[in-house]
Amino acid sequence: MPNKKKRKRGLETEQSKYDEPPTSDKTSDIPKNFKRLLLANKFKKQVVNNSKMNKDTSQKVQRIPGESFLGFSRRLDDHMRPDILKAMKEGTSAKDKTKRFREKLKEKKKAKIKKLMEEVNIKDFDDFKDKIKFGEIVQAPPSLTVIPKKRNHLKKDSSKEKKMNQLNFANKRIIAEERERKRDPNNRKKKPQRCSKCNTKILACD
Repeated sequence: MPNKKKRKRGLETEQSKYDEPPTSDKTSDIPKNFKRLLLANKFKKQVVNNSKMNKDTSQKVQRIPGESFLGFSRRLDDHMRPDILKAMKEGTSAKDKTKRFREKLKEKKKAKIKKLMEEVNIKDFDDFKDKIKFGEIVQAPPSLTVIPKKRNHLKKDSSKEKKMNQLNFANKRIIAEERERKRDPNNRKKKPQRCSKCNTKILACD
């Protein structure tokens, strides 16, 4: 049965191809964001492994049998010195950054204030004084171009209105009647006519 054996071999080769790990061509259709996530995860694992290795090396520093305490402390200092220097550098760099940042802020504030002073151009009181020469004669006083507001007139009118409002209704009626009587021409007193001959009143002349 040679044909059956060939078929089996062909099937086994095909199955082995499917079971093989994917090549670079097969992973090319993966999205870029997913690739970045995979790389980030791999990097995190490497960092964790390195930190574990460092911890293991620090824990391995032990006192050798027969070693003096002074020798062990020196060896421990030599082993820990790089980490101590690194921590000190990080602390000083952070302090320097904050110091530089504050200095930059101060410089910016000073520059802003200086710019404002230049824009405003503040002068002394002496600069606003009129410089009059000796013997100079003034021809006329300064003319006012602005018309003054009629404040006094308005105040008088308002005070009159207040007084009128304070009067009661009876007083208002009396004042109104008096005004009407004065305005009526029939109520006015006629002046007596004088005679042209004797210069006396007409009533007495007859």
